[in-house]
Amino acid sequence: MNFSDILASSIHDIKNSLSMIINAAEMLADDDAIKATHADKASALEHEARRVNNCMIQLLSLYKFDSGRQSIRIDECNLDDCLQELVAENAHSAQSNGVHIECECDEFLNGYFDLDLVRGVLNSSIGNAERYANSRVRLSGSIEEGYTVFRIEDDGDGFSEDMIEINDTLNDGDSFASARTNLGLFFAKRVAESHEAGERRGYIRLRNQVGMSGGCFEMWLP
Repeated sequence: MNFSDILASSIHDIKNSLSMIINAAEMLADDDAIKATHADKASALEHEARRVNNCMIQLLSLYKFDSGRQSIRIDECNLDDCLQELVAENAHSAQSNGVHIECECDEFLNGYFDLDLVRGVLNSSIGNAERYANSRVRLSGSIEEGYTVFRIEDDGDGFSEDMIEINDTLNDGDSFASARTNLGLFFAKRVAESHEAGERRGYIRLRNQVGMSGGCFEMWLP
């Protein structure tokens, strides 16, 4: 067994432990005695545990991509169901941080994508949006130009020009190392590009002030 395999096995164990920590943090946050004295600390614990868990999922998936072990399961999925589940999953930590998560999507809209991988990308983006939002985060799904499009927007200050330039560099084909970008963007790019239809491939995009005052993360899947 080489080091990469050992690392992947360790990530599995860490993820299991993090799941227990997240569940415990949720219980603490719902405890009336904790709410009265340490609500902010319980919320921070849950938020950071989810953030680390997302990083572990991304690392494990990237390992599978690079080793040729990541299977892509494209199924017909309902966009609204996917987004509503993400709203419910993140509502607790968002509420504790004074952020409202809303969803805009046609309830009958379907697309074709790997649900688990896409959820991993969107969960990470929601966590980032929640961190920088003033009070609102919006999730939306649509079909545009033959692509399934997911957007995560917030009412914060938006992405810096450096971050947008880094994303443009990634979409031009540069590697994770040469782009000096963060793990989340690189993972999102790999997931998007794993979705293909004919000569079209998926891609991600960062923009500002699309439908709200802050940043907008977009994932386009053919």
